[in-house]
Amino acid sequence: MSILDALLDGVRTRFGPTTDGRSKSDPGESRRDGNHAEPGPEEVVQPPSALQAHLGVSSLWLADESLSLIRDGAWLERGAPLVVSLDIFDTVLFRRCATPADVFMVLGERLAALGSLPKGMTSGQFAELRKLAERKTREVFHSRAGTREVTINQIYASLVTSQDVSLSAEDLIALELETEKKLCFLNPAMLSLIRDLTSAGKQVAFISDTYWSESQLLDLLGSCSVPYVTPDHVFSSGDRRVGKYTGDLFKLVLRKLSLDPHELAHVGDNYDSDCAGAGMAGVQSCHYYPGNEYTAMVSFREERTSGKHVLSDAGGIASLRVLAQRLCADRTADEKPFFRCGAYVLGPVLAAYADWCVQQFSEFGVTKVLSLMREGEFLADLTSNAASAVDYDIDIIPCYVSRQATAIAGVETVNERTLRKALWRREPPSVAQFCSTFGIEPELLGFAESDESANLDDDALIKSTIERMLHEPVKARIGWLASEARSLIVSYVKQLVGGDLPTRIGLIDIGWNGTIQGNLQKALDSTRRSSRLVGCYLGTSIDAVSLLLEHHVIRSFLCGAGVNPWAIEPLVRSPEILEQSLSARVGTTVGYQQHADSVVRPVLEECRLDDLEWRKKKALQDGIATFQHLWLEGFGQSGQQPGEGLPASDALARILARLIEWPTGDEAYHLGSLHHDDNFGSSSWRPITDDYAHGKFHAAGVAGLFADSKVYWPQGTLGRLDPGLLARLYSLARVDELAAATPRQTAMARPKPRPLWHLPWRVAQFLWTDGPTVVVSKGAQYLRARQRHARLQRLATDEAVPSQRRAATSRLESRLQGLAGRWALSSGAVRFLHETWELLRAQRRL
Repeated sequence: MSILDALLDGVRTRFGPTTDGRSKSDPGESRRDGNHAEPGPEEVVQPPSALQAHLGVSSLWLADESLSLIRDGAWLERGAPLVVSLDIFDTVLFRRCATPADVFMVLGERLAALGSLPKGMTSGQFAELRKLAERKTREVFHSRAGTREVTINQIYASLVTSQDVSLSAEDLIALELETEKKLCFLNPAMLSLIRDLTSAGKQVAFISDTYWSESQLLDLLGSCSVPYVTPDHVFSSGDRRVGKYTGDLFKLVLRKLSLDPHELAHVGDNYDSDCAGAGMAGVQSCHYYPGNEYTAMVSFREERTSGKHVLSDAGGIASLRVLAQRLCADRTADEKPFFRCGAYVLGPVLAAYADWCVQQFSEFGVTKVLSLMREGEFLADLTSNAASAVDYDIDIIPCYVSRQATAIAGVETVNERTLRKALWRREPPSVAQFCSTFGIEPELLGFAESDESANLDDDALIKSTIERMLHEPVKARIGWLASEARSLIVSYVKQLVGGDLPTRIGLIDIGWNGTIQGNLQKALDSTRRSSRLVGCYLGTSIDAVSLLLEHHVIRSFLCGAGVNPWAIEPLVRSPEILEQSLSARVGTTVGYQQHADSVVRPVLEECRLDDLEWRKKKALQDGIATFQHLWLEGFGQSGQQPGEGLPASDALARILARLIEWPTGDEAYHLGSLHHDDNFGSSSWRPITDDYAHGKFHAAGVAGLFADSKVYWPQGTLGRLDPGLLARLYSLARVDELAAATPRQTAMARPKPRPLWHLPWRVAQFLWTDGPTVVVSKGAQYLRARQRHARLQRLATDEAVPSQRRAATSRLESRLQGLAGRWALSSGAVRFLHETWELLRAQRRL
């Protein structure tokens, strides 16, 4: 089953038709006076939705920044305009697919299931045939009647006569209309606008440049529960034979409704048709823009890094992504970039993750869930919302826990392997920090005070420290402290779940190694009645597989053992982005303490987050929550099992991996400015892309940037310092081929400029066809191609390389050779370094 079919089968719109065929938003009791529909008794008071309450607005459209012109222009006040017309597709109605042409693909799959396609024809071929038939029909009518406006009947008359399709044209039209009904859903922002316009005494019309007839549009609008629709206020370019883009359809509407131009206002997503066309008729307009510069840059990067199939696989949420990131009209300039990133990029991933968690817990029968702090507070809210949407009774409790707080509880046997495992962290701890992990003082090991601050990055010092910790008095104390820590953790967990431990307890966390679950499970196993922990993680690393062999229950949504293994590298290499984006405003947990009232409370470090940075993080989390509310209220499930109808995890993993591997300039700057505090054996507090990373890039280049574990986000650093270099990792043509080619083949693969004597002829040709603008553009492109070609030739043929340069090249080559084994780089970075390596090897041979 395709993802689009899964979305069709698993999704319902919030405002669906009632069982008797009437729409919920337009009851039969509505009273109509002329062309104006007044609200019926059920619509006088609309209770605020969870999304409106979340955004703090009385009507959802007020939060949509693309509709600010309506608010600022006082369209709802008395007087002109008397009528507000709305575009239908991508304005009033959204589709559960990435592009309008995907409707034809779904239609082709349905025809294939019915056995109605010609023998040997695939659904994809039918989709292309349907697009070609429409294009040819428009060309024929343009040549004959001077108009490109056609109807659906004329399109299918052309298609049926050219192909041996078992269904008639009428049956095909009915099937396509049924497919449109299943794919379309009402834009909740437009629903609130229509209600407010009607309450203000305005009439609402619907205008569309489409091949659907006006009666078919009425049927479609009714199936999506669009309120206040009257037949004489629906206009189709196919029926009227004039379009919006020329202004003629607006002039026709003015005549039909007996309006002056200033009495009509229009809202639509296509600037040429809905704004420029309205202006030709003297009608004011509001551009309901489908995207902005940020969404365009993100979409371009997602296509370049993962292919267009990502957008089609996640197409069911494409329109909601755009809408969610626009609901920031009242946000400050500092908050908007964070809100947009949360709504457009992280929102789809985490909303689907929350739905998936509910599905997993329902399958295991889990009703008590611990959401691991510091990300747990926000993840608990998301999962609770998802559980409420499907009426699944579950208790989700934030649990203050960390690797630092549970490390000693996971020590069952004090030996060298256990102690060395505690050294696995991003930055080497000092002797004092390493001792604090096991609850002992450095003085017990006999270290001088000056040695306590020494970092454990020297093999001799590590060996000496471990040997001293394995001496019997120290070893016995560590064992006793570990037993006490397990007892405290068990008491703390019992407090959270409200008494006796249930058979299964769920865990929610963004994940990676599963270390905390392993330590918690060892603590619970020390009791008479042990509970099994069911961990549901956004992603896990390869190291988590060892816990599966120890019979732990670990599930991964985006990536893990056998699930999208390609996504593990970027997520595990730079987890700080997610960790700091989702964390609450609390310090990290360093341990537990039992008070006089026998209550165990977590011991927290001081939170170093200032007000400005917290507002930015809160805006990002609000963006995520906004998308989830849209998903659950307008695109969620009802009466189905939790988790059904989700986009493919592969598509969502690619959306998240793109953020890490190829961020936009705004993402690199704003997310990189968030501070990260290493909460395991370190007290560092520095930005994700800090001065250290900048200096590393200038001193050691790309290779040194990726190789240094102290650099949190190499791609983000590149995005801030050299966006062009980061773009070349992906946007230069045929990276895969260039990585596998020899330097001479690489030079040959580049487009070769023509000889200079071709230039006058090309200039004359451009002047004759495209004009001076194209001459300047093509001339610059021509010169740049010659320069690139010349540089490659010099690199491949220069035999007068000084000995100093040869020595530097040799050192860099050695550094690159050891790079892949030391760090798991992203695929794009490996390809880029491979290409550089091959060029350097060729230079040495010459």
